Amino acid sequence: MSKESFPSLFVIWFLTSSFQPVSEAGSVMDLDRLSGSRDNFDRRIAAELRGERPRLSKGAAVALANALKDSAVSVRRAAAGELLRTSGREKVTVPALAAALDDLDSQVRILSLRALHRKGPLAKKALPQMTKSLKDSNHRIRALAAQSLGGLTCYGTPAITALTKAAEDSSEEVKIACIQALGNIGPRAEVSTPILIAKLEDSSSAVRLAAAESLGAIKAMPELSVPALIGILKDSDDNVRATAARSLGQFRRHAESALPSLAESIKDDSPQVRVAALNAIRRIEKRPLLGSRWKAPRE
Repeated sequence: MSKESFPSLFVIWFLTSSFQPVSEAGSVMDLDRLSGSRDNFDRRIAAELRGERPRLSKGAAVALANALKDSAVSVRRAAAGELLRTSGREKVTVPALAAALDDLDSQVRILSLRALHRKGPLAKKALPQMTKSLKDSNHRIRALAAQSLGGLTCYGTPAITALTKAAEDSSEEVKIACIQALGNIGPRAEVSTPILIAKLEDSSSAVRLAAAESLGAIKAMPELSVPALIGILKDSDDNVRATAARSLGQFRRHAESALPSLAESIKDDSPQVRVAALNAIRRIEKRPLLGSRWKAPRE
C-alpha cells in the first residue's frame, strides 16, 4: 500500500476530532514535525492543515510561506491553496506568494496569483511580480494577472502601463482581460485610450465590445474616443453597436457630435441597440426621453 493510503496517526486524529480547534501546544508541535518530514505526503498534509483557521497565526503563516519553497510540488500547491482560502499576516504571506509567481509549476503560480488577488490592496508590494505575470508562458495566468490588476487603483501607473502593453497579447482571452481591467480602473487609465480605440477594429467582436465598454468607463480624450465610437455604431455585431451607444452616453455633453448617428441607431433592427441609443441621447442632452428632439420610430 502507498503512504497516501495510510496517512499518519496525526492526520487520522485530526480528522476524527470533530474539527474542534486544536491547542497551540499540541498542534504546532505535530505540524512542525510533519513539516520537517522527509516524506512528501507528510509535508503536504502539514501545509494543508496549517491553514485550517480562516485567519492565520504567525506560526502558521511562516510555515506556509516556507512550504511554498518546498522541493515537492504537491506541498507547494497545498500551501498556495491554503493561503488562498485564509487571511492575515500579509507581511509574511505576500512576499512568499509573490516569489511563488516564479514557480516552475503553473498550478502553484495560479493559486498564488489568486491568493494575492483576494488580498486586494494588501498585496500592493507584490505589484512587480504581478505585472511580470502578464508575460507568463501560460495564457490563463496572463489573463488572471490582468484581472488581479484591474480595478485596484492603488496599483497606480505601473499597473496601467503594463496592462496597456499586454492588451496587444496574442491570446484573445488575455487581450479581453487586459482591456476590461483598464476599464475597471476607470479615468486613471486615460493613457490607454489610443490602444483601446485601435482595438475597436479587432477581428474579434468580443474584443471590440470590451474596448467600446472600457472607453465609456474611462471617458477620456473625447476628441478621439467619440468619433471612434460613432464609427462602430454600424458594427456587424448588435452587442457591439449597443455597447458603443451606451459608451457614447457616458461622455454626455462631450458626445454631442454623436447625436445624428445615435438618431439613426434608433431605427436599428436590434431592440437593445434602439434602447441604448435612446438612453445615450437622453444622457447627452440631459433631458427626459419625452422631451428629446429625437423620437423612437413607431413599431
